[in-house]
Amino acid sequence: MASIQIIEEFLNIETGDKKLCDGKYKSEKNKYYYFKDRYYIISVVGDKWFVASDCRRTRRLLRSNTWHCSGGYICNYIHKLRFHREMIGCDDDLVGDHINRKTFDNRIENLRAITKIDNDRNRTKRSSNTSGKQGVSKVRKGGNHYWNVQIHNLQGQRISKYFSIKKLGNDEAYALAVATRRELEQEYGYTGE
Repeated sequence: MASIQIIEEFLNIETGDKKLCDGKYKSEKNKYYYFKDRYYIISVVGDKWFVASDCRRTRRLLRSNTWHCSGGYICNYIHKLRFHREMIGCDDDLVGDHINRKTFDNRIENLRAITKIDNDRNRTKRSSNTSGKQGVSKVRKGGNHYWNVQIHNLQGQRISKYFSIKKLGNDEAYALAVATRRELEQEYGYTGE
Protein backbone atom coordinates (compact mmCIF):
# COMPACT_ATOMS: atom_id res chain seq x y z
CA MET A 1 0.00 0.00 0.00
CA ALA A 2 0.95 3.62 -0.24
CA SER A 3 1.26 6.63 2.00
CA ILE A 4 -0.95 9.64 1.36
CA GLN A 5 2.10 11.48 -0.02
CA ILE A 6 2.75 8.75 -2.61
CA ILE A 7 -0.89 8.85 -3.72
CA GLU A 8 -0.91 12.65 -3.93
CA GLU A 9 2.23 12.48 -6.07
CA PHE A 10 0.80 9.66 -8.21
CA LEU A 11 -2.46 11.56 -8.88
CA ASN A 12 -0.78 14.98 -8.94
CA ILE A 13 -3.17 16.39 -6.33
CA GLU A 14 -3.20 17.75 -2.77
CA THR A 15 -5.63 16.52 -0.12
CA GLY A 16 -4.86 19.39 2.28
CA ASP A 17 -7.92 21.38 1.24
CA LYS A 18 -10.25 18.36 1.39
CA LYS A 19 -12.22 17.12 4.40
CA LEU A 20 -11.43 13.61 5.63
CA CYS A 21 -14.86 11.94 5.67
CA ASP A 22 -15.97 9.32 8.18
CA GLY A 23 -17.03 5.90 6.95
CA LYS A 24 -20.70 5.34 6.32
CA TYR A 25 -23.05 3.99 8.99
CA LYS A 26 -20.45 2.74 11.49
CA SER A 27 -17.57 4.46 13.23
CA GLU A 28 -15.03 1.73 12.36
CA LYS A 29 -15.55 2.08 8.61
CA ASN A 30 -12.68 3.41 6.52
CA LYS A 31 -12.20 7.19 6.37
CA TYR A 32 -11.72 8.72 2.93
CA TYR A 33 -11.17 11.82 0.83
CA TYR A 34 -13.81 12.28 -1.83
CA PHE A 35 -13.13 13.83 -5.24
CA LYS A 36 -16.56 14.01 -6.89
CA ASP A 37 -16.86 12.23 -10.25
CA ARG A 38 -13.20 11.14 -10.06
CA TYR A 39 -12.14 8.93 -7.14
CA TYR A 40 -12.00 8.17 -3.45
CA ILE A 41 -8.71 8.09 -1.53
CA ILE A 42 -9.35 5.63 1.29
CA SER A 43 -7.49 5.14 4.56
CA VAL A 44 -6.69 1.70 5.97
CA VAL A 45 -4.93 0.71 9.22
CA GLY A 46 -1.32 1.78 9.65
CA ASP A 47 -1.49 5.08 7.76
CA LYS A 48 -1.84 3.26 4.42
CA TRP A 49 -4.09 4.50 1.63
CA PHE A 50 -5.59 3.32 -1.66
CA VAL A 51 -7.48 4.87 -4.56
CA ALA A 52 -10.81 3.74 -6.03
CA SER A 53 -13.10 5.12 -8.73
CA ASP A 54 -16.05 7.33 -7.82
CA CYS A 55 -18.79 4.91 -8.82
CA ARG A 56 -21.75 3.03 -7.37
CA ARG A 57 -19.70 -0.14 -6.84
CA THR A 58 -17.07 1.69 -4.75
CA ARG A 59 -19.77 3.28 -2.60
CA ARG A 60 -21.41 -0.13 -2.05
CA LEU A 61 -18.08 -1.74 -1.10
CA LEU A 62 -17.26 1.08 1.33
CA ARG A 63 -20.71 0.91 2.95
CA SER A 64 -20.79 -2.88 3.36
CA ASN A 65 -17.18 -3.62 4.38
CA THR A 66 -14.26 -2.44 6.45
CA TRP A 67 -11.05 -2.70 4.43
CA HIS A 68 -7.44 -3.30 5.47
CA CYS A 69 -4.11 -4.15 3.85
CA SER A 70 -3.06 -7.81 3.71
CA GLY A 71 -0.17 -9.06 1.62
CA GLY A 72 -0.04 -5.80 -0.31
CA TYR A 73 -3.72 -5.96 -1.34
CA ILE A 74 -6.89 -4.38 0.05
CA CYS A 75 -9.06 -7.03 1.75
CA ASN A 76 -12.06 -6.99 4.06
CA TYR A 77 -11.85 -8.43 7.57
CA ILE A 78 -14.62 -10.99 7.53
CA HIS A 79 -14.79 -12.74 4.16
CA LYS A 80 -11.23 -12.12 2.92
CA LEU A 81 -12.60 -10.47 -0.21
CA ARG A 82 -10.09 -8.51 -2.26
CA PHE A 83 -11.24 -5.04 -3.20
CA HIS A 84 -9.91 -5.14 -6.78
CA ARG A 85 -11.66 -8.47 -7.50
CA GLU A 86 -14.95 -7.12 -6.15
CA MET A 87 -14.62 -3.93 -8.22
CA ILE A 88 -14.49 -5.87 -11.49
CA GLY A 89 -16.73 -8.78 -10.48
CA CYS A 90 -13.97 -11.30 -11.13
CA ASP A 91 -15.01 -14.94 -11.83
CA ASP A 92 -13.38 -17.71 -9.78
CA ASP A 93 -11.33 -19.01 -12.73
CA LEU A 94 -9.79 -15.57 -13.37
CA VAL A 95 -7.61 -13.28 -11.29
CA GLY A 96 -7.84 -9.54 -10.80
CA ASP A 97 -4.90 -7.64 -12.26
CA HIS A 98 -3.64 -4.12 -11.61
CA ILE A 99 -2.58 -3.03 -15.11
CA ASN A 100 0.00 -0.51 -13.87
CA ARG A 101 1.18 -3.00 -11.16
CA LYS A 102 0.36 -0.52 -8.37
CA THR A 103 -1.84 -2.41 -5.90
CA PHE A 104 -2.97 0.83 -4.24
CA ASP A 105 -4.56 1.97 -7.55
CA ASN A 106 -7.99 0.32 -7.56
CA ARG A 107 -9.62 2.65 -10.06
CA ILE A 108 -11.75 0.69 -12.51
CA GLU A 109 -9.63 1.75 -15.52
CA ASN A 110 -6.59 0.13 -13.87
CA LEU A 111 -8.26 -3.23 -13.22
CA ARG A 112 -8.96 -6.22 -15.44
CA ALA A 113 -9.90 -9.88 -15.04
CA ILE A 114 -7.35 -12.17 -16.70
CA THR A 115 -5.95 -15.69 -16.44
CA LYS A 116 -3.24 -16.51 -13.91
CA ILE A 117 -0.74 -17.02 -16.75
CA ASP A 118 -1.45 -13.53 -18.12
CA ASN A 119 -1.25 -12.09 -14.61
CA ASP A 120 2.18 -13.68 -14.14
CA ARG A 121 3.31 -11.85 -17.29
CA ASN A 122 2.48 -8.50 -15.67
CA ARG A 123 4.66 -8.84 -12.57
CA THR A 124 6.79 -6.26 -10.87
CA LYS A 125 10.43 -7.13 -10.32
CA ARG A 126 10.85 -8.82 -6.95
CA SER A 127 12.47 -6.82 -4.17
CA SER A 128 15.02 -9.63 -3.73
CA ASN A 129 16.19 -9.28 -7.35
CA THR A 130 19.90 -8.43 -7.43
CA SER A 131 20.46 -8.39 -11.20
CA GLY A 132 18.26 -5.37 -11.88
CA LYS A 133 16.16 -7.26 -14.48
CA GLN A 134 13.35 -9.70 -13.80
CA GLY A 135 14.14 -13.21 -15.03
CA VAL A 136 17.92 -12.60 -15.16
CA SER A 137 20.23 -14.06 -12.52
CA LYS A 138 23.84 -14.97 -12.00
CA VAL A 139 24.33 -18.74 -11.57
CA ARG A 140 27.10 -21.25 -11.15
CA LYS A 141 26.82 -24.36 -13.30
CA GLY A 142 29.51 -27.04 -13.71
CA GLY A 143 32.10 -24.89 -11.97
CA ASN A 144 31.56 -21.92 -14.31
CA HIS A 145 29.60 -18.71 -13.82
CA TYR A 146 26.83 -17.62 -16.18
CA TRP A 147 24.18 -14.98 -16.53
CA ASN A 148 20.94 -16.96 -16.85
CA VAL A 149 17.65 -15.91 -18.48
CA GLN A 150 14.43 -17.67 -17.48
CA ILE A 151 10.97 -17.09 -18.90
CA HIS A 152 7.79 -19.09 -19.55
CA ASN A 153 6.52 -19.44 -23.11
CA LEU A 154 2.88 -19.31 -24.19
CA GLN A 155 2.40 -22.96 -23.25
CA GLY A 156 3.73 -22.34 -19.74
CA GLN A 157 7.04 -24.15 -20.33
CA ARG A 158 10.16 -22.64 -18.78
CA ILE A 159 12.85 -21.51 -21.21
CA SER A 160 16.41 -20.98 -19.92
CA LYS A 161 19.37 -19.46 -21.74
CA TYR A 162 22.90 -19.16 -20.36
CA PHE A 163 25.61 -16.63 -21.19
CA SER A 164 29.12 -17.60 -20.12
CA ILE A 165 30.98 -15.01 -18.08
CA LYS A 166 34.26 -16.79 -18.80
CA LYS A 167 33.80 -16.55 -22.59
CA LEU A 168 32.09 -13.16 -22.86
CA GLY A 169 33.16 -11.32 -19.75
CA ASN A 170 30.74 -10.26 -17.02
CA ASP A 171 29.46 -7.05 -18.66
CA GLU A 172 28.90 -8.58 -22.13
CA ALA A 173 27.22 -11.72 -20.73
CA TYR A 174 24.94 -9.59 -18.58
CA ALA A 175 24.03 -7.26 -21.46
CA LEU A 176 23.18 -10.23 -23.71
CA ALA A 177 21.07 -11.83 -20.96
CA VAL A 178 19.06 -8.63 -20.43
CA ALA A 179 18.61 -8.08 -24.20
CA THR A 180 17.50 -11.71 -24.63
CA ARG A 181 15.02 -11.43 -21.77
CA ARG A 182 13.52 -8.27 -23.31
CA GLU A 183 13.17 -9.96 -26.72
CA LEU A 184 11.49 -12.98 -25.15
CA GLU A 185 9.17 -10.74 -23.11
CA GLN A 186 7.95 -9.13 -26.34
CA GLU A 187 7.60 -12.49 -28.05
CA TYR A 188 5.55 -14.00 -25.21
CA GLY A 189 3.49 -10.91 -24.33
CA TYR A 190 5.03 -9.92 -20.98
CA THR A 191 4.20 -6.41 -19.79
CA GLY A 192 5.85 -6.36 -16.34
CA GLU A 193 9.19 -4.85 -15.40
